[in-house]
Amino acid sequence: MKALSQKYFALIDCQECANCCRVLELEFTEPELHTIANSMEQSIDEFKKRFVVQGIVKPCPALKGNLCSIYEGRPDVCRSYPHFEKPHFIFRLYGVLDSIAICPIAFNAFEELKAKVKWSQYRARWSNRRRQIETEGNVA
Repeated sequence: MKALSQKYFALIDCQECANCCRVLELEFTEPELHTIANSMEQSIDEFKKRFVVQGIVKPCPALKGNLCSIYEGRPDVCRSYPHFEKPHFIFRLYGVLDSIAICPIAFNAFEELKAKVKWSQYRARWSNRRRQIETEGNVA
């Protein structure tokens, strides 16, 4: 998945999209919150009052148009999105599925992965098997 992620990062410019910054509910560490607040010339208390609800920031207040105003110092969660290169990929599939709906890089990488593992063949086989099981269950 890492190679596919890198391939689509090279082909797709995140700054053309910025869906993740608009849509995701982000949880930043306290130091990251301080960095964002400082970059926006606000106290941490003022920043939290304006932008943080129950520990969640949405949409990202550092987003200006489609550009991150703190790009070089952006938080780790932003830097690693859509998190395909993080360990334990298989155990994070719900998050991956969410990313596919938000991020064109995630969508294209996952579609190519499905083609490589011949997803449609397995899906058709499973659908046929499921119908067979349902039919057998109705006969009894």
